[in-house]
Amino acid sequence: MTYVLVHGAWHSPWYWRDVAPRLDGPAVTVDLPSCGPAHGDLHDDARAIRDVLDAHTGVTLVAHSYGGCGGGAPTPGGLGGVAPR
Repeated sequence: MTYVLVHGAWHSPWYWRDVAPRLDGPAVTVDLPSCGPAHGDLHDDARAIRDVLDAHTGVTLVAHSYGGCGGGAPTPGGLGGVAPR
């Protein structure tokens, strides 16, 4: 299983630096376009999350704060199999 880690607003993947090494499987972080120089929007963030999810199988999606907005947004193909906790 791969953990897909999505940071919240005003953060970046560094947010997970202390968490990722403690997980019992590999971890991949998502860099949200809206929180960087690209100044994307919620749709761009959802697309970035979807791209990472599509690149991996057997994932657990972990999203902090705003990251859950993009993680739960309807995207082409849906989030099939991803359950919120």
